[in-house]
Amino acid sequence: MDGPVKESLVWQIIERVRGAMEPWHALELVLQVLVWEKWSNEGRLPVSLRFSKALDIQQCIDIWQQFGRHDASLKQAFPDTRTLASSGASTLQATLEVVYQLRETGVLNTDDVTDLVVRLPTSSGGEIARPAELVELMSAVCQIQHGDTLYAPWDSSAQLSVRCAQHGAHVYLETPVPSPLPALIGLLTDGAFTVHHGDPISSPTAIENGRPRRFGIAIAFPPLNQRYDNEVVNRDWFGRFPEKTQSGTVLAIRHLLAHATSRIVVAVAPSLLFSRGGEHALREDLVRRGVVETVVAMPGGCLIGTNIPFALLVLDPRGGHQTVRFINADGDKFREPVSKARTRLINVPELISLVVGESTNDDAVAVVPVAEILGNDAQLQVSRYVLPPSQRRLQVKMANARQVSLGELVTTIRPVSTKPGADGDRFDVWEIGASDLPPFGYIQAPTKTISVEGHNVQAKQYLMPYDIVLIVKGSVGKLGIVPGDVPPPGPGGWVAGVSAIVLRVDREDVEPRALALQLRSPLGQGLLRSIVSGGTTIRMINLHELTRLAVWLPPLAEAHAAAQALEEEARIQQEISRLSRLQGEVAAGLWTLD
Repeated sequence: MDGPVKESLVWQIIERVRGAMEPWHALELVLQVLVWEKWSNEGRLPVSLRFSKALDIQQCIDIWQQFGRHDASLKQAFPDTRTLASSGASTLQATLEVVYQLRETGVLNTDDVTDLVVRLPTSSGGEIARPAELVELMSAVCQIQHGDTLYAPWDSSAQLSVRCAQHGAHVYLETPVPSPLPALIGLLTDGAFTVHHGDPISSPTAIENGRPRRFGIAIAFPPLNQRYDNEVVNRDWFGRFPEKTQSGTVLAIRHLLAHATSRIVVAVAPSLLFSRGGEHALREDLVRRGVVETVVAMPGGCLIGTNIPFALLVLDPRGGHQTVRFINADGDKFREPVSKARTRLINVPELISLVVGESTNDDAVAVVPVAEILGNDAQLQVSRYVLPPSQRRLQVKMANARQVSLGELVTTIRPVSTKPGADGDRFDVWEIGASDLPPFGYIQAPTKTISVEGHNVQAKQYLMPYDIVLIVKGSVGKLGIVPGDVPPPGPGGWVAGVSAIVLRVDREDVEPRALALQLRSPLGQGLLRSIVSGGTTIRMINLHELTRLAVWLPPLAEAHAAAQALEEEARIQQEISRLSRLQGEVAAGLWTLD
């Protein structure tokens, strides 16, 4: 029988139990009964401990309590009898009956139960359950050879471990979740893996002769965006963490590097690919040593129970790679919508071939020299290197222009603080946000006031004539230019909103209105899109990247022409506003309520 039929049979058993128990307890109970029946049917238990549909709850409890003394692996799968005791006589009896009937008819087969967790409520299992197609991708990219040793930390569902074992690996599964689930799945699938309980970062179990045990391969999907206390890093006995950081993603990669000798496949939060601090230090070290082999941008919304974006890294701990392979799987070729918020990974075999192959004849692939990546601040975002056709055309245009970094032309000014202050020390100012930035002309009258603490607002933070207000978080890239008659600093003055940054031209040879039009143009927007970081939830432009952005410096005559174009836009906008007011007055006096 094929996989889906086998899974549906086991799922039918779980469905019988779910009405009387919590879903995850139902899964645990059914898998325990299935292991009990399987070992009994295979003669691996003495007669006194074997499965029978005629046993009551107390008899089952007495038998299960003896499993640990019979076999160490059974002790992990049956750590206690609390779930059994809470099931109720009728629930247990129904479970025993249906398992017995399925075995008698010869259709019971539990070779593939690893993806059952995907079907349970995400509130309980979203953190441990992974889509089957993602697990298939990650395990295939490991390129396992029969007999390879493999380390699978954080694999609380055993989905990765089972597939890697099926490929021929001897797997060491380590999970911080105190659940019998991995052991049960291993016993049902005859998976060649051992289960160990402990937090891989703070209390690792894979220790041999006082050092991290070495495996050929490591595969992991650590919790995204997890943080650790500084104490965990500072008291590490094994010297795993040169970056003194709380980032769980950075620590996870360093931990995997301490264990694997030839290949690592790991899911990471997107922030690792572009952030400063410990993330930057790690990236720069790995890229410089040639450890990074491949980066894959995964489709947003393809995880279970969350829209958190992520990427896959393929690392070679031996180093020496002179190029990095970037693959964009977040395109129509490799994703399809399931609902408004969910997508599914498709064409997995083709994606696998792109990851493990050498072909570059695909719009979703770019192979980039290490030197170029280091020159780009060790950025590893796939969107920085795998460019759509419009971005490639932009690169050609920029190659023939007089380029200069934006930071050479402007001073960047951060938004004002709105923290509460002493009574009587506050006043209202106008805040310019994304909704106040028009598509043409100057910023018009703002619509929102905020209360600020006087001594927290520096004079330079008030908007000045021809300042450029650029949104760097959320509606990234949207911008507007401040008119020449902006109110003076102080109460009633204008300030930028918290999602914006102010670009203030401080060179006499640069026309700020021309720079604003350049950044607002399709070419300028393309440049800004090239430095957008983040995923499907929060997109942002890093200030460090913004100041390094290459823009073009037009001849002075062209800059003056651009300034005049902006003035003409503003004049037309004023005329549009005047006509709009007149339009509203044409019929305003007819059939009034007065």
